[in-house]
Amino acid sequence: MPYSTEYSEEKYKDIEGYLAQLELLEEGKVLSILTEKAEHLRWLFYDYFNITDTSGSFKVIVFNNLLIVGKKKPTLSNITSVTKERGITKELDSLIQQLIASSTPRSLIALLAVDESISPTALSIVLAEYGRVMGD
Repeated sequence: MPYSTEYSEEKYKDIEGYLAQLELLEEGKVLSILTEKAEHLRWLFYDYFNITDTSGSFKVIVFNNLLIVGKKKPTLSNITSVTKERGITKELDSLIQQLIASSTPRSLIALLAVDESISPTALSIVLAEYGRVMGD
């Protein structure tokens, strides 16, 4: 069955209560739902994540009647599709390139952290990607 192309409040009423819990879910944590309708809910979550373009931020698994929805830690690759429209990916790419080219990357990182020119989440993504590229 193909994913939906338009949001329908009625369609997602079975997962509506869980969506609020997912918003509060910390990265790397999971929401466990024990239900006979686990397969149906899994499809609804996949459909919802597809329509809201957040599928890269969540992992959904069914084991018997246990549905597990996990929130992935942000990386540049799994926020790219969500942030393209706002130009955030270009900004993060630019910061990573500046760090790689800098002779004093630690000073630049300290400056970004102190002057709060980017959010802590964005800074953690930049640091993770810089570390991955540079092998740190």
